[in-house]
Amino acid sequence: MSTFTTDLQWGNYWEQTSIPLIQKYFEKVFENKKYTCKFIKFNTSTSIACLKKWDLKFGIYNGEGLIKEMTVEVKADKFSSNNLFIEKRCNKIDSGVFATTADFFLYILPRHNTDNFYLVQPYKLKEILMNSWLNAGKYGGDGNRAFGFLIDKDEFKVDYIKGGGKVLTIDLDIPAHFGVAKFNI
Repeated sequence: MSTFTTDLQWGNYWEQTSIPLIQKYFEKVFENKKYTCKFIKFNTSTSIACLKKWDLKFGIYNGEGLIKEMTVEVKADKFSSNNLFIEKRCNKIDSGVFATTADFFLYILPRHNTDNFYLVQPYKLKEILMNSWLNAGKYGGDGNRAFGFLIDKDEFKVDYIKGGGKVLTIDLDIPAHFGVAKFNI
């Protein structure tokens, strides 16, 4: 199986897996307002430009019906040990958090047992990266066609939380067919 196909399966799996986690998180956030969060759909566009905008769409409902739609871009890191790689460009075109129009950006670290669910509004993540981590830019991934920020997870967490990001620990299982296991760190 090609690397592209494996990576696509990995991404699709974590998008699907994140749906109930996102719903549960936002229902807790909205608990006092008596809102609910329900999954609406996946982005199934065949246009690369449209696919970069968002991955998942949710609805925020009150007792009378839908009051707002909310989109989420999901990235799941397969390789990270104690570093995060947040992509900025691929083939000299904005990508990842720098291309999304989603309301939220979710970065999942399934191989980690703790601090493995990072949720933030994209504009806040871009501000954090550009203000505090500009010197962490590196080429890597996709045959060195990707440029992004290679950042120590523990150091970044402090800036991330200060900048409005949420870091949670979620119990995640990795299916054996992906051939990767949790880290022992």
